[in-house]
Amino acid sequence: MLLRKLMKKNNESNLEAKEKSWKKIIAENLIVILIGLGIGLTIRAVAMPVKVNGHSMENTLNNSDYMLMNRLSKINHGDIVVTKSCLDNGDRLLIKRVIGLPGDKILIENGKVYLNGTEINEDYIKEPMNITEFVSEIIPKGKVFVMGDNRNNSLDSRNASVGCLDISKDILGKCYLDVSQKKTV
Repeated sequence: MLLRKLMKKNNESNLEAKEKSWKKIIAENLIVILIGLGIGLTIRAVAMPVKVNGHSMENTLNNSDYMLMNRLSKINHGDIVVTKSCLDNGDRLLIKRVIGLPGDKILIENGKVYLNGTEINEDYIKEPMNITEFVSEIIPKGKVFVMGDNRNNSLDSRNASVGCLDISKDILGKCYLDVSQKKTV
């Protein structure tokens, strides 16, 4: 009788141990999955791949180049950013250079771009602007003025249908690495 009680107690403790080990395995796997998901989401925010679509950023970036975009970086003058296209309900992504930030005065005259009264040194543009347009604008709060580096082939803030872009709604992130050409931008 004593032997049966001991065996029954031993079997019960084995069952409890098996239940605890399964619960422990499930909990450990759940923790690993949650950590992996957190790391994946963080990487996606900091290093999201984007494909260049079009020729508006040549020669800095070429059509079909792949970029890495950081959604968390602060936007500065000269940064290359990813924005939603205003022409197709934001279905297509565009890549442009930030020329003006909130409060800046942009003047485009005789093919030259001036930021707060000083001509911008634009050694990155493909060729001088053929367009003899005149733009004079103070950038509103929360907006940026963007242009493509291929000034003669770019739909950007100079066009009334695009205008200044809303930083929080239209700008998706800042490009920091051209994976195709293996260079930082």
